[in-house]
Amino acid sequence: MRIEHVGSTSVPGLPAKPIVDILLVVADSAKETEYVTALEGAGYKLRVREPGWYEHRMFKRPENDVNLHVFSVAVPKSHECWSSEDGYGQTKPIASCMPDPSER
Repeated sequence: MRIEHVGSTSVPGLPAKPIVDILLVVADSAKETEYVTALEGAGYKLRVREPGWYEHRMFKRPENDVNLHVFSVAVPKSHECWSSEDGYGQTKPIASCMPDPSER
């Protein structure tokens, strides 16, 4: 339903690890039969299953350069955005809809 680039690599100027975090929003992440086969066909492997944390799933590629996080569309937003400096000392919104990890 939606794909977003999230995490430290999505914030300009923020030091980041060499792994890109991608958010994939599906209708219901608990229904793995609806999306896992397609992701595996694209080279991703299911590495994390956290049904107690908004039915979170995480997939990785063999190159270990991407964390693909899967959540349901109905996950409540813990925070509407992240912010970073825009180069002029001002903060600007950075879209993010991943739940706050402290809510585990």
